[in-house]
Amino acid sequence: MGPVRGGATHAHERQRVFVALWPPPETRERLESLGGRLHAQAPRARRIRGERLHLTLAFIGALETPRAVEVARRLPSLGAQPFDWALDHVGYFARARVVWAGGPTPPPLEALAARVRGLLDALAIAYDRKPFVPHVTLLRDVTSWSPGTLQLLRPIPWRCGQPMLVRSEPDGRYLNLLADQTDTI
Repeated sequence: MGPVRGGATHAHERQRVFVALWPPPETRERLESLGGRLHAQAPRARRIRGERLHLTLAFIGALETPRAVEVARRLPSLGAQPFDWALDHVGYFARARVVWAGGPTPPPLEALAARVRGLLDALAIAYDRKPFVPHVTLLRDVTSWSPGTLQLLRPIPWRCGQPMLVRSEPDGRYLNLLADQTDTI
């Protein structure tokens, strides 16, 4: 399961959005299992539910609905071809207080992130310009993490596909903002 397909909104509304890749089911299951094992080491942390696990290519934040629809419609024009990525270690961002899974950045992933950010630049859409560090957040609100970086004995394969624009809902769901704004799944 990934994000739910987006429903209609009013044109003047602002939506909290980001561009992301969603893992295939088998990858999601392995990441969810890893998150469960790591949660035992940080039981006060907030574990990310399986349906919310994703790889952010560009975080946009608040964006007016017509602009969000424009971005969603333009993403397929990037011509993203499927490629493989392997998550082979777990790390900790102390400032953000998150434990994450990641791996070496294959050239197709780096190129896709650059094309997504180039599209946003061309559309004059502001986004978080931090350097792209591919990772999947597994735990939030982790106040300390003593294991440091952990290598995974069995890397988690991810067949990456088409990026999507995703809206973060107040109830914690993610909605996929596709060109057709009236359908939900």
